[in-house]
Amino acid sequence: MSFFSKSNAKINALIIEMTEPDMLATVSGTLVSMAMVAVPAGTITVGILYNLVSPMVTYLFGIIILMIALSYALFSKSNA
Repeated sequence: MSFFSKSNAKINALIIEMTEPDMLATVSGTLVSMAMVAVPAGTITVGILYNLVSPMVTYLFGIIILMIALSYALFSKSNA
């Protein structure tokens, strides 16, 4: 939980509040593992797209991913 507690205390508090005590370590470990996998996976994906396809496709890919993430964040917040 060290990554999330350092990055944003509100996220850490929300995770602790919403998770059952016996599942806290599992949820925390899963989130940290996902964060550790996401960085190299994103780096590889962007590197391959940039070098094999084109910089413009890479920029568009990034913008699309950001738009999907933003719309998901807005949609899930409105339902909470």
